Amino acid sequence: MDQRGEYETWYRQLIALSDRASDDLLASTTAATQVADAITVSALPEKARSVLLFMCSSIILNCAFELKDSSIINQGKELAERALSGTTPDEPLHYQCQYNVANAVTNLCDIGLPEAIPGTTRATWEPQLIENRIETRTDLRAIVNTCGSRSFMRPPR
Repeated sequence: MDQRGEYETWYRQLIALSDRASDDLLASTTAATQVADAITVSALPEKARSVLLFMCSSIILNCAFELKDSSIINQGKELAERALSGTTPDEPLHYQCQYNVANAVTNLCDIGLPEAIPGTTRATWEPQLIENRIETRTDLRAIVNTCGSRSFMRPPR
């Protein structure tokens, strides 16, 4: 199969997987991970691999957010970072990949936040909040620096 045909096959498979992902979240993350592994070793050009890896990261992250599973969120984040590495700031895909990475980081941080339970006092939830922010500050700072920098915004026209 030629590269264009291979790309179209993977693309259609990922669209179909995305459409049915909510039917079985764990199976969908497994399938998207397997597709990502195959794409990674394929002979496709780097830009084509980046598009498909971004799609895999989106499927995995959407499922992981529903599952609230930090290990799966980390998988999706890693795929988004790999896709990002194959892009440049003059491409819209670059910013879509950054969005997936930022979304993964914020969701990872949110998982550890204390729950708002009626009747709890500050003395109950504040230590959990402080612990969460200490554990996640490096990732939060990194994403703020990346997303808050000029490189994250579209270049002026």
